[in-house]
Amino acid sequence: MASQPRLRSMNEALPEELADALIALSQGDLSYRLKRTMDRSEADTRAFFFNAIADELERIVNEARKREGRLIEMSEQLSEALIRVAEGDFTAQVARDGKGDAIDVLVFLVNNTIAEIGALVQDREKRLEREQRILNQVIEERTSLFEESIENFRLLFEASPVALVISRWSDGKIVDINKKAGEIFGSKRDGKSYWYRDFWVNDGDRARLLDALANEGQLEDFEAQLRRQNGEAFWCSISAQLVHFAGERHVLVGARDISEQKALEARLLEMATTDPLTGALNRRKIFEVVNENIDRARRYARPFSIAMLDLDHFKAVNDSYGHGFGDIVLRSVVEEVRRNLRATDFLGRYGGEEVLLVFPETGLEDALHVAERIRGAIAECQFRAGDACVNMSLSGGVAALLEDEPLDDLLKRADNALYLAKAGGRNRIVVG
Repeated sequence: MASQPRLRSMNEALPEELADALIALSQGDLSYRLKRTMDRSEADTRAFFFNAIADELERIVNEARKREGRLIEMSEQLSEALIRVAEGDFTAQVARDGKGDAIDVLVFLVNNTIAEIGALVQDREKRLEREQRILNQVIEERTSLFEESIENFRLLFEASPVALVISRWSDGKIVDINKKAGEIFGSKRDGKSYWYRDFWVNDGDRARLLDALANEGQLEDFEAQLRRQNGEAFWCSISAQLVHFAGERHVLVGARDISEQKALEARLLEMATTDPLTGALNRRKIFEVVNENIDRARRYARPFSIAMLDLDHFKAVNDSYGHGFGDIVLRSVVEEVRRNLRATDFLGRYGGEEVLLVFPETGLEDALHVAERIRGAIAECQFRAGDACVNMSLSGGVAALLEDEPLDDLLKRADNALYLAKAGGRNRIVVG
């Protein structure tokens, strides 16, 4: 019985020290450890187990940070490779680290896809080169044969595998089209009058082509959008040459439908500039947008603001429902954010569950209004997947660009404001 007061005194002192240690860990101080006396007392035993847990927690966090750093590095390498592909360099490859995990498999798949696309584009370019050679041959042969025999030219013109159109230079009236052109443009030889200008989507493109013909007499690989007879627009690669027909100048145009190539280029550009999970701009692209708009704001003395938004307690969603459900929630949140933005605003994934909003031509008050509208919309949503249903909230920091302020300082002010919003109870927007 005499030892009870001493034990009670230890129990009263140790929980307070242990509470301080747990608070330090919860605040991110993973290096915090309890001092040991090595006397194997109850206090020393508790310190031993706490330190062991802290060591393991620090190890887990450090490994997670390493994985995150590796993921960011691989993402940047993949983005650089896809940008090179979008620019036409199909030799781009990302070095694999051979770890055999999901990231390494993704790199393997992307490398294979780039190689396959490169082979496809190379094959298409070869076909286009063959068609171009045929077109050049047709045009060359047409010039010489036309003087000798109009009938021979008619046969050659009609049999060409390239879409050919002849129009008068003076007024742009279509004189004739071959079978291939009729298929591409959906036009019929029905006796109606057609005019060169009717097939152009952009009059500026038509004017530039005519100017080039007036100056050079010929033009090759001029890309522009043309219009089919039903009004549908499509991309064409155009070669044109001035020719004389029946004593009058005409324009002989050869056209190739390159809509598939343009769609592929657009898709590659999208892959290189958007986040694959959420569809928002990726980190590289959103920073390009920020820098461009800061330059414009400074050049013309215009307002410019940004906002950093971060989901509250998102880790708990992943822990409770799994990362698959977390991805669904993140995509749904980004969609809701996008719906509440203005047409002139930009949305990019900054990292994890954090997004960066860019507000060109926008002062602090208007940017805060948009951010608050988004915060309220998210708070009212329920996010579902299967039987799981969660409510989410987000916190944010808004900052307006100051005169001669570096980008890093602007981002830091928005990030500090976000931190204050989190510390102040979450589900709120704070001005930085």
